Amino acid sequence: MINLSLPIVYPADTTQQQRTESEEFRSMLLTCLLAAELNRDKPNTAVRNACAHMLKRFEGERTRKILRGAMQQALPLAYMHKLLKLVESECGVK
Repeated sequence: MINLSLPIVYPADTTQQQRTESEEFRSMLLTCLLAAELNRDKPNTAVRNACAHMLKRFEGERTRKILRGAMQQALPLAYMHKLLKLVESECGVK
């Protein structure tokens, strides 16, 4: 399992927009997983509601597209796990 609480180290040529989007993406994953864990009776509803709240708050266009896509999924928690697996595979974590 990847540790999402570790600080992100950015290359020198990373723009502020890219930094904002990566921080928002990490926050989105953590928030959705926490919402599902705290609401075990209806985790997908909790994730969908969390996405709706984050959509109002987040500024990054890519992150907002991901949130809109998650809200349209029949099983948004499965979609978040898919994104987490994608991050883990890119980081080389098994």
